[in-house]
Amino acid sequence: MSVLLIHETEKRARNILNASPVPELRSLTIEEDGDVLRLSGTLSRYYHKQLAQETLRRVCREAKLVLRNLVCVE
Repeated sequence: MSVLLIHETEKRARNILNASPVPELRSLTIEEDGDVLRLSGTLSRYYHKQLAQETLRRVCREAKLVLRNLVCVE
């Protein structure tokens, strides 16, 4: 996978979370490593963790990436 494509996938995922009506989702970190897109950070609700995951699922499917949700809920 080319570096340009990696950056495009990260950028697209970031834009999707930045457009979320849930402000907490905008603070999450997104990193692509090989065929994995890692989502990390801390959220206050398990629902928000699941919402972030489901929001990015399509992007990962289209880019043929595995989504690894490492978000902590406190």
